[in-house]
Amino acid sequence: QTTMKNYFICPDYNGKIGIQKAKIEFIDFDYWEGCETGKGDCRPLTFARTKAEKNWFLIMPCGGTETAITISGQNFNKELHLFHKHCPPYLDLTNLNDGQYSANMRAGGLGGTVTINLETK
Repeated sequence: QTTMKNYFICPDYNGKIGIQKAKIEFIDFDYWEGCETGKGDCRPLTFARTKAEKNWFLIMPCGGTETAITISGQNFNKELHLFHKHCPPYLDLTNLNDGQYSANMRAGGLGGTVTINLETK
């Protein structure tokens, strides 16, 4: 029993209300593992946005049961710490300045550092 209205059966239900458009970037497990082992292409990644794009996110791989990622750049430092049930880790890039950032992962199944360049075109 709940007092919440069942919006899914209302004739005027609109699933798009409240949803905001977002630009989503990804770093996949294989790329990050290549950076960790030195056996893959680990050139810095460049992610670009336009001035009109407001919501911008980076989704990263989980490294195991527990994952810690430190993202740092000029005047920026953030630690993401999560357990597997809260994966995948993500970073809101929306308000980050253009420039170079490094993401260092410490986890049981994945680690190492990835370099990220952010640009606004």
